[in-house]
Amino acid sequence: LYTGNLFDQGATAEAEIGLLTPICKAYCTDQAMILTSDAVQMHGGYGYCTEYGVEQFMRDTKIASIYEGTNGIQAIDYVMRKILKDQGQALASLGAKIQASMSQGCEDWPNETKMLAGSLAKTNEILAKFAEQAKASAFDDILNYCTDFLEYSGHLITAWRLLDSAKLAKKKLEAGAGGDEAQFLQSKVTDFQVFCKFYLVKNVALAKTILDTEFKLTDVAYL
Repeated sequence: LYTGNLFDQGATAEAEIGLLTPICKAYCTDQAMILTSDAVQMHGGYGYCTEYGVEQFMRDTKIASIYEGTNGIQAIDYVMRKILKDQGQALASLGAKIQASMSQGCEDWPNETKMLAGSLAKTNEILAKFAEQAKASAFDDILNYCTDFLEYSGHLITAWRLLDSAKLAKKKLEAGAGGDEAQFLQSKVTDFQVFCKFYLVKNVALAKTILDTEFKLTDVAYL
């Protein structure tokens, strides 16, 4: 929805739209596949049977990660064309927006904000590594981690959007919202906290994977 709204801003948002499009396509469809797989699992044997419909969701969801450019291609496009081609300018502009969101109104979520800030900071280290590899024409080394970095960026950007939702919900709760509306607004705060604890935290491992210079996939000898 955020990315779709950018289209109303015209040419001024073109770079950000280009940056976010592969994340909307690849990250969201990958997560959808995980969620539908979990839904089948939670239903047990019934989830696997056609008469209960859950398996239909899983089969229908899979195609979304394949058509309109498979998600691996989307990840390559994201890193090679949407980031390295413009020397990271669009991503830096987006990072400034994320930083601005964290600058005020986050007092109730110090741990989550710290985690988000740390993830944003690591982004600069990853981009520096990619730039260094590109300068050395070590493109295979970059391609090895495009999917990892798209997932990393998806976690980061989703956490940011959830933060803005939580901040808005907090304002409305403090203004006296009650009843079903208050319950709904509280769910927005909970969404942000849960996402940080169980999803954004994965960026710690993803960053280590991408930045690890001791092991290179291109050095692996296959039998």
